Amino acid sequence: MQKNQLPKETIKFLANKESDAEKAGIIHWYDDLSTNAPIAQNTVAKTKKRAKKKLMNSINEKPKRVLNNYWLRIAAAAVLLIVGYFGWLQYQKEEIPQLASATQLAAIKPAQERAIITLENGQEIDLDQLAINEQVHVGDIIIIKDSKGQVSYINSKTGEPQMNSIRVPKASIYTLALSDGSKVTLNSESKLSYPSQFEGQVRKVKLEGEAYFEIQKTADHKQFIVETDLQEIEVLGTKFNIKAFDFDDENFSTLAEGSVKVRNKESLKEGILKPGQQAFQQKGAEFSVKTVDVEKVLGWTNGQFIFDGDNNHDTFKEIGRWYDIEIEYQQSLKIDQYLGKIPRNLPLDKLIDLLKYAELTVEARVVKNNRIKLHIS
Repeated sequence: MQKNQLPKETIKFLANKESDAEKAGIIHWYDDLSTNAPIAQNTVAKTKKRAKKKLMNSINEKPKRVLNNYWLRIAAAAVLLIVGYFGWLQYQKEEIPQLASATQLAAIKPAQERAIITLENGQEIDLDQLAINEQVHVGDIIIIKDSKGQVSYINSKTGEPQMNSIRVPKASIYTLALSDGSKVTLNSESKLSYPSQFEGQVRKVKLEGEAYFEIQKTADHKQFIVETDLQEIEVLGTKFNIKAFDFDDENFSTLAEGSVKVRNKESLKEGILKPGQQAFQQKGAEFSVKTVDVEKVLGWTNGQFIFDGDNNHDTFKEIGRWYDIEIEYQQSLKIDQYLGKIPRNLPLDKLIDLLKYAELTVEARVVKNNRIKLHIS
């Protein structure tokens, strides 16, 4: 039997009337088909036509005047079997991921300084296009990037403040100076909504994602409030980190210096954090407070990925956002959880080398839309 020839025994096989030898021949035919053979676009259509013709001729040779429903069902099943098989073969050919080359991995750089400001009127300004010490005037709004690359956003006139936002995409990081002098460093895939100018006795912003805040004290002791989907964090002057990605349905508020008040937006329960404490809350539940290693929590602000033996899954998620890649991690039962620090300024190929040096198995593949996916175990 030729490799690409449809076995004559197909009808018997579908009717469960084939002999052991005929069944073995059909199975061998399927196993022997080369999944690497090129498939022309019209192959499926031609195969369907030939299969239908052969089956109909075979049935018409029977000494029956009327084609009963039983044989019609077998004919349809045979056509579907053949067409489906070749369709699956083409799908396999298109979807099989390829291993990423060293050149492809070296080309993926770590997160860069990049953000997009969206004004209240919907206008977007890509801050990556803003030169050092350059000012952009949009109405009463002045956007300035200083010599360190940090951006200040102020209102040049008194009047009604505008609510605007700054969005940091994947593979990016950005530090923003608010109009009161407070600084906010936004991690990858994060967004901060804030007024162009703080007014009244409360300074309030809204966070989606992760950010490190350094809040400037004011002479009149104005409150500073950060709102997330689950919590409100109230401060006077302090340094703290908030991690509140929408897709995780959980908030982590960690205090580095000073004092903050954490409030559950649903139950209105409040609690005061001391330096080194973290308020953890899941959606639909109350927050709990525990002592944590602040250095590990703030590792991303100091240019490090930190593995503490318990957080590998979370750290690999962070790496995925930092390089804008996909990561599938499966913890191996043969080795202990990885402990250590990895610099964030490495190209992806060097980071993979360090993971392999730590006895982790890493396979890099090119998947749909030419994206890189790491399989780590």
